[in-house]
Amino acid sequence: MMNNITKIFILISFLGILACTSETTVENASTKTVVENLSQTELEIKSLDAQIEKEPQNAKLYELRGDSFFKLEAYDEAIVDYTSAMELDQKNSIYPQKLAAVYMNYNRSRKAYNIMSAASFKFPQDTSLLLKLAEYEVVLKKNNEAFQTLQKVLKIDRHRAEAYFLMGLNFKDTGEINKAISSFQTAVDKDSDYVEALMMLGYIYDEKDDPLAERFFDNAIASEPTYMDAYLAKGNHYGNRGEFLKAIEVFKQINEKGGQNSDAYYNIGLSYMQIDSFKLAADNFKICIQLEPTYVKGHFYMGQASEKLGNKENAKQYYQQAINLDPKMERAKEALQAL
Repeated sequence: MMNNITKIFILISFLGILACTSETTVENASTKTVVENLSQTELEIKSLDAQIEKEPQNAKLYELRGDSFFKLEAYDEAIVDYTSAMELDQKNSIYPQKLAAVYMNYNRSRKAYNIMSAASFKFPQDTSLLLKLAEYEVVLKKNNEAFQTLQKVLKIDRHRAEAYFLMGLNFKDTGEINKAISSFQTAVDKDSDYVEALMMLGYIYDEKDDPLAERFFDNAIASEPTYMDAYLAKGNHYGNRGEFLKAIEVFKQINEKGGQNSDAYYNIGLSYMQIDSFKLAADNFKICIQLEPTYVKGHFYMGQASEKLGNKENAKQYYQQAINLDPKMERAKEALQAL
């Protein structure tokens, strides 16, 4: 039930290189809040325009303005400013990383990789930069290059937990699961609170239908109690093993600890469907789509639950809504046609 999280971790890491980050924009935030945030960023840009006019050789000012443009997804302008910062201060390794991040968000991954690769020759001892390069290489399936880059990092610092984590991702990507397990375990040995490594170990053992997965998900929860994905993963692990009542209890913890969560209600509903508790399933699917009206599978399974309860008219409406949201959803089309 869970998606592969590799690219999520990499994306988070890319965004993390921004020194000046904006407040997280919450989904469904009011238009007014978004406009206020944009206006504040635009004011920052105007202020930086004036400062740059006075100090045109100040690389830091171009970096800050590039950060502001990045927030607005004004990628062309951000590229110009980060490039200027690089030209003015060629000893700062953060500038090529930021420039590469813009290109990656601009869907120009080859350009991003070339920038990072060149920077790695210029800053061969900068482990943070090398780790960023390795992230790009893992995402771009340059597995041999990623392995070589990570070997360089470990020669400089053999205790760098992140290097072992990325090595694990790389081995997993090439199908070398035992080596991946060893690398993720080493990352945890180096940093016992390395949640991402614990999660990857949990996923691998879950795929093996090994109860060890539960231990790793529990350790991830213990390390970061507010990390709701760990609860989802643990619940899915129970569901995959047919332990649906245990799964339901774990999913309920998400709503108790992290507030109303559409994924949690959806998974509770799925679990109740598996044990033929269709009324309880419908109750949870209903909350799911109330929280997130565009939750396609929530509508589909609400239709399934309604059909099981004998309410065909309601089922038709939910199947149709699923199709409206995703015209390519064949399962909903087939279910609707069958009624």
